Amino acid sequence: GSLRKEHGGDFLRKALIEAQVPSRLICLAIRERSPPLLAASFPGSSVSMEIAETLIKPETNSSSHLLPLTGNSVGMSDGVGASGATAAMPSATDHINLLEALASIIGIHGTNRTAFISCMIEFKGRTMVELSRITCDALTAVFHQCKSSSVGGMSQRDIQNYMKLCGVDASAIPQQRIANILNKYSTTTAGDTGKECKYLTLDGFLTYYRDTVQSNEVQVRCDLNNFGFRPDMSFRPEEARVLTTGDHMCNYQRSESVAIDISIMLKSEAPLQIGHLAELGLSSFYLYQLAYCANEHVAEYILAWCTYRKDTSSLLVDTLRSLRRAQPNWGGNEIIQACTMILRILAALPDDKQQERITTIMQSMEKAHPHAEAGVGLLSAAKELSSRHTQSYSTDYHHGYFDRYVDVLKELQQQQEIYKWMSERRSLWGWMEQWLRSDLVSASQHQSRSDYLSGRDGGPMHPSGTIRCHNHSDSDINAGMNDSEDEDDDSRYGLPYEHDNYMNEGRVIVSSAGINAVNGDYMRNGSFDNVAKYYKTGLWKDREEVFSLFRCRLSDQTRRWYISIVPKNIAPGTNKDIDFYSAPALNDHCEYPPESTWATSKGEGLDPPPTLTWKSDVVIPDTEEDPSENGRMLTVEDDGIEDEADQGQMRFL
Repeated sequence: GSLRKEHGGDFLRKALIEAQVPSRLICLAIRERSPPLLAASFPGSSVSMEIAETLIKPETNSSSHLLPLTGNSVGMSDGVGASGATAAMPSATDHINLLEALASIIGIHGTNRTAFISCMIEFKGRTMVELSRITCDALTAVFHQCKSSSVGGMSQRDIQNYMKLCGVDASAIPQQRIANILNKYSTTTAGDTGKECKYLTLDGFLTYYRDTVQSNEVQVRCDLNNFGFRPDMSFRPEEARVLTTGDHMCNYQRSESVAIDISIMLKSEAPLQIGHLAELGLSSFYLYQLAYCANEHVAEYILAWCTYRKDTSSLLVDTLRSLRRAQPNWGGNEIIQACTMILRILAALPDDKQQERITTIMQSMEKAHPHAEAGVGLLSAAKELSSRHTQSYSTDYHHGYFDRYVDVLKELQQQQEIYKWMSERRSLWGWMEQWLRSDLVSASQHQSRSDYLSGRDGGPMHPSGTIRCHNHSDSDINAGMNDSEDEDDDSRYGLPYEHDNYMNEGRVIVSSAGINAVNGDYMRNGSFDNVAKYYKTGLWKDREEVFSLFRCRLSDQTRRWYISIVPKNIAPGTNKDIDFYSAPALNDHCEYPPESTWATSKGEGLDPPPTLTWKSDVVIPDTEEDPSENGRMLTVEDDGIEDEADQGQMRFL
């Protein structure tokens, strides 16, 4: 909270807890949807807004010959009962303040919002704002994390990758907008090939966000949260932001990062005892549904704090039931997204109940209603809905309900522990692999990988896109553009470490594949999809071929690794590739192929699938000179495949 322990903060919190303030705040937030015991304990705080509004209306004037001076009189309004916002109805800001107060009282650190603007000044008749020092420091850290290592600014590719880390799809935004940013805000120019390119400077970056804060503060908070900042602009610890496995490093998903951050807090200090009534309220699905709509990031912290090492079976079942019952149209989107947020956090909490929670999420046999045929677990419900498609239900019905489970599973499987759980239990979800995977189109069919979704009875099926951060807007800086030819295609983003460019120099050893020609050492050769790609030569069908190991983005925006033969002079990832094996990427920001979880592709693949081992063959230099002069061990000739940085387009779509 805002009042530190050494300043008497815990004494004040304990007094507020003894007065049942957390329980009262929860009742005020969710009203008539409060748990029965809370509603009975605090009947005044848990009445519906309609009843509360009726109770505070003034009585009708007893003089029958006088017109009542109420909001219904022509030209009169008392602010109660009129259309639009009323004095009785809480605003979005009221809900945010309530959540921050609740988080502070129960002892969560870092959840109170910091003001972005320090002061407003008049300049030439116009009102100008200045960013606070703590905001400038946070944005400066983000800028230096994302800018090119060789130039003091953000290139076109830097901005595109920055946008991806903010959770926005680059392909959905016109490329011209990023050019507008570079034209509008401070830039510098650089280039050693005769072609100068613009780079957004730190001043330009800060000026952009100064303008954005005034029009869309929610977006700025969402961006900073995605980069590891808490609502109060303090930085989550490194172990809560970066997953390190041997020589591999990649960013955690935000939900994973928040869950680990909370576990670190609770290991260093014992939580306050808040009482049975408050614990009951903090296990209510409706509280987190409201919290998600008000401030998703604060909602994640409260949820993680209150469920760490606790029994969450009731909350999980209520969430899964709400997911099943939500309407299959825009009216149900907010509920579905709130459910997804809850499932992400509960699956990511690193405690002794984590595997039990994941199993409940996937396989719970609790029923959505008494006459339901299957449980509400994601795999159980999806299986039942899939079987209904073969019956007399409409296609729209199937799409609306079944596709939400595909979307949620795709979202969850990007988390480390969910990915591991599913990898170890492939038999449980193998029946829906065609919806969760995107590599089932034979190379001889000459069609896009996006056509992998074919209905069980021949009808096309297209699940909707992955659920993203609901706070993000279509802003200018969130746009995609291909990089210039003179930029380094090895630049990496999202990891604030020195010598980043050398971390993925090495080789990949492929072994145990059913096709012996696939096995061997794959050497680094350029990049594709912003990560390294690898190759080896070998004999296949009595011909010497180049086997490529690469990652590509599919038309449904997921990413997979492939071991394929790619035709010469054609970019990887098209339907002309001859695919042997594939595996889902751990997440969008992990730059290495997975060691296991490989699957045999239909067509030319042959069981068993391979196992991969990544070996670092590079000596990291002590200076920023050309690494080829300081111990780089690999020199690979061109394989005829253009690097992504030189193509200017995504060929696999």
